[in-house]
Amino acid sequence: MGKLMSIETRMLGELITPAPVVRAGSTSYPILSMTMHHGLVAQEEKFKKRVASRDTSPYKVAKQGQLVVGFPIDEAVLSFQNIAPAGIVSPAYEIWDLKNPQIERKYLERYLRSPSAITYYKSKLRSTTARRRSIPRGDFLKLPVPFPHITVQRRIVQILDQVDELRAKRRRAIALLDEFHESIFIDLLGDPASNPKGWQVVSMGEIAIIQGGLQVSSKRKSLPIEVPYLRVANAYRNHLDLSIIKTMRVTERELERAALAAGDLLIVEGHGNAEEIGRAALWDGSISPCVHQNHLIRARLGPQAIPAYVLSLLNSAGGRLHLQRSASTTSGLNTISTSDVRAAPIMLPPLESQAEYVERVVQVDQARASMRSDLNVLDELFSSLEAKAFRGEL
Repeated sequence: MGKLMSIETRMLGELITPAPVVRAGSTSYPILSMTMHHGLVAQEEKFKKRVASRDTSPYKVAKQGQLVVGFPIDEAVLSFQNIAPAGIVSPAYEIWDLKNPQIERKYLERYLRSPSAITYYKSKLRSTTARRRSIPRGDFLKLPVPFPHITVQRRIVQILDQVDELRAKRRRAIALLDEFHESIFIDLLGDPASNPKGWQVVSMGEIAIIQGGLQVSSKRKSLPIEVPYLRVANAYRNHLDLSIIKTMRVTERELERAALAAGDLLIVEGHGNAEEIGRAALWDGSISPCVHQNHLIRARLGPQAIPAYVLSLLNSAGGRLHLQRSASTTSGLNTISTSDVRAAPIMLPPLESQAEYVERVVQVDQARASMRSDLNVLDELFSSLEAKAFRGEL
């Protein structure tokens, strides 16, 4: 037992113990899936279908109140099971019982998913396979956990839950604006999947120059020019996140080839989540010079298309079908190629119609940007409160 600032700590092994392994066998249970941001969810509610293998007999039974630990561990893929009296999870997951009555489950889960715990996991990583990163059980159980009185734990959970609910409301509002944005597109121009107005359809390669990015490598240390670059974590669907910008060293020729210009579209080339393949953001030119990593594909449009219009098309439900269907999967990573992007069908109304659409959604875009700014403030507040809570400063 040690001290963390003014808070006592306990080794995780003092708080949890391995649960007896119970297999599903022939009994029918709800199938539970682990998600990175929402913990355990009922599979059919999350995916609207069954994605587990047909034979679930080897799946493990997780009872209500038990801790389920998945992978990759350094993304804190874990959760207490609070969905059903009993459900089944992947046989690869570990299940734990709480053995100390003085620890609040929600508090412990908050800590096990905190940046402090994630830093610890990363320092102990054993398997580095893309989606199966884990740490030895002994190291997991040696994680020091801040251990204030249970009434303090409950107060910390209450405070963090309140801020989290505000963040969730902002995310829901942004999602509604995204839906409104797409409904304007469909009402004015039609669904790209069916093209009911009969607009001309061209390939992306006919209206844009498509360019792959630069691979990040330690071999770049000796190259002459240091320049900021964008990566997947900077390019989200319909918006940029420039809060963390990294740099790499490049040659003059590489800088010339991969330099970004305002109006360029950045299309995600590789992602662990198949739904995120092909998501696109519009570069605003706010950093210059700036290049892009190889997991982002650049599309520089010609005069036939307005970038903001093509952005909305690529991010629409119908417009992203081609790239999602084109993706190949290797070691858990879904990827598309520059050829896939060149071949993407682009519904191409006249410029006047594109401009009318862009003009109509300006206010929606402004409201969405304002809400994202508010969400960033709430995210910073949550991070600050969380750090203070686990240091004993709340």
